[in-house]
Amino acid sequence: FVAFENSFHGRTMGALSVTYKEKFRKPFEPLVKPVEFAKFNHVEDLKKKVDEDTAAVIIEPVQGEAGVYPASKELMEEIFNLKDKYGFLVVFDEVQTGFGRTGKWFGKDHFDVQPDIMTMAKAMGNGFPIGCVGVKDSVAEKLEFGEHASTFGGNPLACTAALATIEVIKGENLIENSAKVGEYLKKKLDEVDYVEKTRGMGLMIGAKLKINAEEIVKMALQRGLIVNNTDESNLRFVPPLILSKTEVDYAIDILSKLL
Repeated sequence: FVAFENSFHGRTMGALSVTYKEKFRKPFEPLVKPVEFAKFNHVEDLKKKVDEDTAAVIIEPVQGEAGVYPASKELMEEIFNLKDKYGFLVVFDEVQTGFGRTGKWFGKDHFDVQPDIMTMAKAMGNGFPIGCVGVKDSVAEKLEFGEHASTFGGNPLACTAALATIEVIKGENLIENSAKVGEYLKKKLDEVDYVEKTRGMGLMIGAKLKINAEEIVKMALQRGLIVNNTDESNLRFVPPLILSKTEVDYAIDILSKLL
């Protein structure tokens, strides 16, 4: 398997095996092996890591836990070029990026590609616990009847919550709102004195600061604004898809007056 540096895919055995940071993996080793980690958005390093023995390449369209770093179009193109050459599967982890978070239904839609396997969860149930895996027919037909099963899979209440969530996303144009308000939020963040640079897609935004991000998080919370830092210099913004420009202005006013 090939994953990427600073990736985060989860804490269960398979997902943990392709999660980069040793602090997550170490307590549970031995895990699934071998796994190679390529440098994110580094095409030449990826080329060195894959070969005819590669089973799959797994990627987040936007690395979330790392600090909100979108994959480059060049990296995505090369992944699929190498897939054609070596025949491995491409797995997209859309757990954080799915269901409108990036201003499109899924992160993959920014790159006009179709992975062989795609994982989904989080926003899928709008707070209700549910997750799923989508696969191409060519993958599904390799499974024998009964090989893939789950005691609580297909729970009627969870599935109803997911269907209702999808209808609200469609009916209230939340994907369009994510794209529009996300761009506005990035623009306003760039105007804050201590913000060095912003990045991201839709309402999944990272901001590199010129000062300590942990202190900003603490001060913002005292003033009623919840933000998250991924390290000492980066803030992460993943607000609800219903966010309005008025609410952005309110948040920016708080952030601007912290110092």
